[in-house]
Amino acid sequence: MKNKYYNEWELDQAINLMEKNPYEAVKKLENYLKKYRKDYNAFAFYINSLVNIKEIDKAKKVLASIENKVVNDSKFINNNRRYKSFKKKILYNKLQLLMFEEKYQEFYDLYNENISMSEELDIGHIMFWCKIKLDKIKKNPRDNYNYLYRQLIEYNTDDLIDHINNHTAFAYDNDINSEYNMFTADFPLLKILNEIKKYIPSDRYLFPGFIDDRYTFKYDGCGKINSKNADYFRVICIHNSDKIITMYPVVNCEEFDYVDLNYMLEKQDMKIKRKSRIDRFNDRYKK
Repeated sequence: MKNKYYNEWELDQAINLMEKNPYEAVKKLENYLKKYRKDYNAFAFYINSLVNIKEIDKAKKVLASIENKVVNDSKFINNNRRYKSFKKKILYNKLQLLMFEEKYQEFYDLYNENISMSEELDIGHIMFWCKIKLDKIKKNPRDNYNYLYRQLIEYNTDDLIDHINNHTAFAYDNDINSEYNMFTADFPLLKILNEIKKYIPSDRYLFPGFIDDRYTFKYDGCGKINSKNADYFRVICIHNSDKIITMYPVVNCEEFDYVDLNYMLEKQDMKIKRKSRIDRFNDRYKK
């Protein structure tokens, strides 16, 4: 018998689309919610998808609307499992919106007011960042922490380069059949880092999480994913900054708002093919 309140298969199809085409995912979720208006948990995914594409005002309106509807739906509230799941997802939405707007004190307060659920979200590193911004954390040497925490405490470009180099073919002895995602051995990392400074920060990012702006770039043959060629790579920056946390090759990004860096490949090919004046003279007058 068809469930009139929700359809897990159809919802999963829309959610999974967020990684390939976030704008189409929003449309799919909107069509889904027209049919299943009482799938309140699906509204939480919809809010997240709106924040992801930076439709912040609309996300806030949907959040306020769905909370008002749930308050008056005693049947749903009495369904402990689904209601608990809904509250946790809505808390995630609220915390995400606060971090997008860099409202650190409000984030800190809301997180602690709902400490049990907040800890279930597994976003301790976000709270760590919030404490840094609020000057609520003891200053310790950055080397005492793992990579991400070190970069949040005090950003260091050399640390970034080391981090990325650990995910290149060099790190796996040029094993291109490795199951790991990696950049190719000849990926010009330093040149790429210098070039993408022209495009970061900008408004061409997605915001899927809490403090990470996600940019997409095209650079043919930049890496491997499970031994398959990747022609795109993703750059993750601290929100509203040019501080890159990580980069990695990706596929299936045709529908994203990406920056095409293949002009760098063309310049490289031209440099390789360009002959010296002596070579051109010899070519012209050789017998």
